[in-house]
Amino acid sequence: MRPVAVSELGFARSALQRVHLREMSEQFNQKTFSARLYQIRDYDNSVFVESREDLFAVVSSNFPGAVEIRGERGVPLMVGKAHHRVHAFLMHWFSAHVVNQQRESLIRPIVNQLIDAFINRGTAELALEFADPLSRRVIAGMIGLPWQDDEFIALLQDWDDAVSPWLSALGEDEVSRERARERAVVATERISNVVRSRRDRPRADLISALWKHGPSLCEEWGEDDIIDQCRMLFLAGNQVVAYLIGTAAYLLVINKVLWECLSKDRSELPVFVEEAARLCPPTQPRIRRATRDIEIAGQRISKGDWVIVQAAVANRDPHRFCKPWQIDLNRGPKGRHLSFNVGPRHCVGALLGRAEVAEALDGMLTRLRNPYLDPDEAPHRYLQGRFSGIRPIHIRFSV
Repeated sequence: MRPVAVSELGFARSALQRVHLREMSEQFNQKTFSARLYQIRDYDNSVFVESREDLFAVVSSNFPGAVEIRGERGVPLMVGKAHHRVHAFLMHWFSAHVVNQQRESLIRPIVNQLIDAFINRGTAELALEFADPLSRRVIAGMIGLPWQDDEFIALLQDWDDAVSPWLSALGEDEVSRERARERAVVATERISNVVRSRRDRPRADLISALWKHGPSLCEEWGEDDIIDQCRMLFLAGNQVVAYLIGTAAYLLVINKVLWECLSKDRSELPVFVEEAARLCPPTQPRIRRATRDIEIAGQRISKGDWVIVQAAVANRDPHRFCKPWQIDLNRGPKGRHLSFNVGPRHCVGALLGRAEVAEALDGMLTRLRNPYLDPDEAPHRYLQGRFSGIRPIHIRFSV
């Protein structure tokens, strides 16, 4: 099989690079800095930082407007015992058993419905027509939101789209902040209506389970906590998965040998999903702050210094991964990557995300004949920002 590489991604071999925060002033938007920023680039030290929250505290983006725009008690924003309990509960909810059930009842039907919409045309833009609507409807359905309601889903997507420019401006741009706030108010009102209805008429969904079990997970648990979980889970499981689906689909389309290999043997598909996630993680970087003085790779890091884990670079550490730029279907257990985080902040929807990518690719392999990139449409680019991945993905295929 011909190796697949994404040359647009930069790769640095150094294990640790120190950068003064003032050199990152445009990104962090601070006037004075008494601390420093370190980029962790190798695999082993990245795992160490992500696994030791006692040494490297999670930094929440408490930008202006944050509470209204994305809530304040969603699981990614929690710390300590409350985070541990809610995180463990959600990991159980998104377990392999539950996800496997949803593959047949939720994910696969949506995949086929989306392919139905363009299969007779012989062309498609896989990001906008396939990956995006798939991820947003699946995560809404997993939460217990009305995923078949086009208007409801559009409102959620409009809100999510408004979050990116707000984050990019660190909440300081009044126009983007107000737009994100307005969209959040509308989306939150609709989510709140669903949450309240489950209190009185529970169903077999996550929202109803949070009403039932929430008080045992967190003190003073109430309606706002459930709403915040819904908001954060949608934001975390929507576009990040869409970008991974799109990038994996692109890597599959451009490599005919790989397409033929997976068409004949679907048992290799989960391995390819892992390799696509390793090579092109959809989110980066991850910011932590040292809680005490510590030494990493011979470099002293002081209490209060900022530490950034560069997952995309760590995932291509040649000391961990042989021929890291290649998609290797025989990589085996050593192929464990950091795209879904490790340690106490491991992504609660990791199994769901993997299942969505696998079902999307399986649908393509089953139903699309001889796909290739459309030379007459806009070329693809590797985008890096709040999310990273290949876009647009215009293809043609035989009808």
